[in-house]
Amino acid sequence: MPVSVKHARRFAGVAYGDSHKAGRGEGLRQHSLATAVTSMHVLPSSYVARLARDASVSPEAVGSALTLAGLMHDWGKSLAPYQEYLVEESTHAPIRHEVTSFIAIASLIKPREGAEACYLALAGAVLYHHHGLYDFVEKIVKYLRGGVRAWPNTRDGRYREDLRERLEATLNALRAYIKGTPAGEVLTLRTNVHEVVESLTMPAEPLRAVLKEAIDLEERVNRHRHVVVPLLTALMIGDNVSASIARAGDPEGVRILRMSEASAPVVVIRERDLVKALREAGLSRYADNLRRTYEVLTR
Repeated sequence: MPVSVKHARRFAGVAYGDSHKAGRGEGLRQHSLATAVTSMHVLPSSYVARLARDASVSPEAVGSALTLAGLMHDWGKSLAPYQEYLVEESTHAPIRHEVTSFIAIASLIKPREGAEACYLALAGAVLYHHHGLYDFVEKIVKYLRGGVRAWPNTRDGRYREDLRERLEATLNALRAYIKGTPAGEVLTLRTNVHEVVESLTMPAEPLRAVLKEAIDLEERVNRHRHVVVPLLTALMIGDNVSASIARAGDPEGVRILRMSEASAPVVVIRERDLVKALREAGLSRYADNLRRTYEVLTR
């Protein structure tokens, strides 16, 4: 499924600074873009076409909207507590970054009329990309209600200001992306989004404004698992492939890519197309590493 590369690159550049890290040897901006490109590369076009028919929109609109799963799946990693964890190499991450990414989606965007399925696929894929799809209700209720390891401590001024900056940057990135791509046929910004940003950065009860809505959204995702699974699978593959080819010289990178190959042989079949797509996205290092890694895999 083709990606609007120009707008995806712009989104990643606005939402994430060059200093933000995704993990070992990978910048968050590059990882998010590589994951989006790879995910949409392996996502079945028949799935996109079906969602488009159900919503009476173009496949390009659905594809553009679903690309946000890759672009936003690690949004929570951009927040200061997670960046500090990466630098300090602590044993346990201070926040569940996929839950935080899910909260950002639930807070900032909503579906157009008739496009609920596409929105659920996007939100569900982001929430479950480290767990797989299973009953997560108890955990998300605990994370959201307590704010435990799911949201920065907004009583700390450093985290509060960083959170506000990250939300505002993402809001700007979403506004440009929805306006500039066919995704606007499927998604729109919430009308009270600035009020939500204000409430999410308040020192007292920062999740109160979005708590009920986020839990309701998670419950709807679980009732429509058949809609979520294809995008979730593609996102998990894209995430693994991006991480592995970022570490092409590392045996761990080859191991991860071999796992992805076993779960999605289509990646191997369409290697040249994926290399080309990565280059078009300005990710030449990823493209070169992908080719080198597959040379190792096919020896």
